[in-house]
Amino acid sequence: MHMSVCGESLCVCESADGTSQNPFFFLSCSGNSKLLENYPALRLCCDAALCPWRCAVVLVLYLFVYICVCSLPGINSMRYEPAGDSVEKTMAVPGPPLSWPLPLLLLLLLLSKASRPAAAFTLNAGQEAEHKILHLDWPQDCGMAYFKPNMAERIVSGNEARPHSWPWQVSLQVRPRGSKHYVHVCGGTLIHKNWVLTAAHCFQKGKAEDAGSWRIVLGKHQLKRSETAERIFPVKRIYRHESFRYPTHSELDYDIALVKAGTDIPPSNFIRYACLPRKQTGLRPGHYCWVTGWGDTRGGKDNVSLAEALNQARLPIIDFKTCRQKKFWGDRVRDSMICAGFRDTEDPPAACQGDSGGPLLCQLDRDRWEVHGVVSFGPIGCTVENKPSVFTRTATYIPWIEATRIRDFFLH
Repeated sequence: MHMSVCGESLCVCESADGTSQNPFFFLSCSGNSKLLENYPALRLCCDAALCPWRCAVVLVLYLFVYICVCSLPGINSMRYEPAGDSVEKTMAVPGPPLSWPLPLLLLLLLLSKASRPAAAFTLNAGQEAEHKILHLDWPQDCGMAYFKPNMAERIVSGNEARPHSWPWQVSLQVRPRGSKHYVHVCGGTLIHKNWVLTAAHCFQKGKAEDAGSWRIVLGKHQLKRSETAERIFPVKRIYRHESFRYPTHSELDYDIALVKAGTDIPPSNFIRYACLPRKQTGLRPGHYCWVTGWGDTRGGKDNVSLAEALNQARLPIIDFKTCRQKKFWGDRVRDSMICAGFRDTEDPPAACQGDSGGPLLCQLDRDRWEVHGVVSFGPIGCTVENKPSVFTRTATYIPWIEATRIRDFFLH
């Protein structure tokens, strides 16, 4: 039976094949539904219209097992020999009532009358039916800033961003042990009212018990000043990708993490959500995207000096084969990464220390901003010839992002 558990903004369904790789789909649960006893805020939607044959097969198998079990010797009778009596007697033992599977038949009949949820699938002209995963569960108004970013001038070395023109920019701050003050560690991207996308290497550990030392700061422009638009939210849980092994291994594969806020983060003119790209979306070499953050503006190798104001830089996407050349990054770059930047060292813009975890934002076939990359690594000193900035490719990890949200959903 195809079943889905639906929350306020999340619908979770068990997959048809039961595989563990992205085994969930988001559905719109309307029509026939009832409350779960253990989850009063959830609804149980049993959609037999999507898989009536599976429901029938399950029911037939169930009845077959029931009949086989009830017909086994000794199930409905018990033999015993009373002491001193050579006559074998039997004692009837009540078995399961034969009529109790009938409600299942009635349930199947009722479910077969249910119509298929209209929002579960969409059919585009000339295309096959596509399951609506991101469109139903992620913010519909994502990627739209109230204050438009300044992109009129050609950015050469990066510049100060227009205040609040990148309203999904997050400052992830930690309170060191024994201190009362928070310090900026990494950037991040607000992608949902409860979720921030960032890099795994920002955290020494990815366990929930470390979350209390962190906080999410949004609506900021001047990093070291208190601003009227800024909002501070607690961190509830931190999820690093399970395959992330740095610094045990030198490679920064799977450098992605999700941070769950302790409370909902409502949108405003100063706080918005960035869009996630579609699965496996590619970026054309030469396409310009933008990186934002409070990273080191000097590019020094030793002392890191964070920027006072949020900076932005326009970077071209570098061809993957080019970035894999030995004089660039060689085999340190995987197809789950994106290279962006300039080849020369004449003060080009680049993602630097403090920008880690921040977004690489691109506009493709629509005016919305999508977070296609997460700042991962670059050369020491930030501006080195043939060493562009490297980003975790967000589109590669959409299944992991979805699966992580679902896993967290059942930790309430």
